Amino acid sequence: MPVILMDRRGRDELDCTFSVVGNRLFLQAVTSCSYGDSEERGGYAVAEAAETCKFQQDGLVCQALDEVGEKHRESRFGMDVSDQRENVSDFGECDSLIRRERS
Repeated sequence: MPVILMDRRGRDELDCTFSVVGNRLFLQAVTSCSYGDSEERGGYAVAEAAETCKFQQDGLVCQALDEVGEKHRESRFGMDVSDQRENVSDFGECDSLIRRERS
């Protein structure tokens, strides 16, 4: 289940992907995009930088940072991913889903 927040120019700013596990949601991936000073609009804009974190329930966390001309990758095993679980919220109530204070 994707949750996508756009900036004022209609570009993807935060893209979260959740799966349903039992009666809760589990954050599988989150991508944050930065467009710098670009004034491009909508789906045609190319992000200046994108940071992606992928989480697995077994504690594997993969982080990728893609910037113009550079790519960085890191994986960690045995991480506590309990903070990536959320209760199913009512439609339109996404504050908890998009919070940035996750571990």
